[in-house]
Amino acid sequence: MRSAIILTMCASAFFGATAVQAQIELSRAAYVERMSDNGKIRSIEPATSLSRGDTVVLVVDWRSDGARKSFVVSSPIPKHLKFKSSSHDGQIVSIDNGRSWGRIGTLRVNDRFGSRRASVEDVTHLRWTIPSHQSANGSGKITYSAIVR
Repeated sequence: MRSAIILTMCASAFFGATAVQAQIELSRAAYVERMSDNGKIRSIEPATSLSRGDTVVLVVDWRSDGARKSFVVSSPIPKHLKFKSSSHDGQIVSIDNGRSWGRIGTLRVNDRFGSRRASVEDVTHLRWTIPSHQSANGSGKITYSAIVR
């Protein structure tokens, strides 16, 4: 039951990713990383069930009209997932539900222990800028991974 709830939350938040221009089409998919019994072979399969500690790979395929315009894609991280990494070096993150943005390592969190540097576990949203030279190609892919809490 819990994995069904997590998958539903993952899908609703992930599928809420948006682009700021109408000429951009997004398609998305969620996969889970599995290891063989001997731990030597890694495979990625569609995420039909999730367990605590699973690595989820989220893929955003984008398609543009080929115009040389940059655009932005944003995506919330579901609360039951902990951001791990992204394939796109230029991403910025939010640790406050999209109110402010920056790079990990430059953002600070104030919690019950005081002020500390934000970690990937604090990330609530991701944002990628697709530069005009990539947009002109007409399509691309962004992937990021997260761990089920």
